[in-house]
Amino acid sequence: MFPFVLAAACVAWHGDVVGHYINQVVSIGAQGAETWIEETPAGLAGRYVLHEDGRNVNGTLVPMGDTQDCSTALFRWQDVYGEGWLKLHFFPAQHCFEGYWGLERLDPALLYSSCVRTPATS
Repeated sequence: MFPFVLAAACVAWHGDVVGHYINQVVSIGAQGAETWIEETPAGLAGRYVLHEDGRNVNGTLVPMGDTQDCSTALFRWQDVYGEGWLKLHFFPAQHCFEGYWGLERLDPALLYSSCVRTPATS
């Protein structure tokens, strides 16, 4: 379905995008979220919290691979609403990402973006 692979050449940029992001998600309106990106043997992975009215929704990001340009990663998201796809293009120098998500397929109208990041700590 997607031309993504975990390319050995891409792994070098993964460390530059690891960390905690404060971001926004468009679903039924815009809402705040936090995303944690980590490096795993399978590629970039993570977890997130959607800050909804009255509750937080926790989810996971399963690695699905990188693009050939080595700056975009594809994830399979999973939470109480189900599962779907998330594509994030990272800008390490600006410490942010831009992307979009969807259920059966990616939907460019469903934005998932951040431009505030806290570096990873050990």
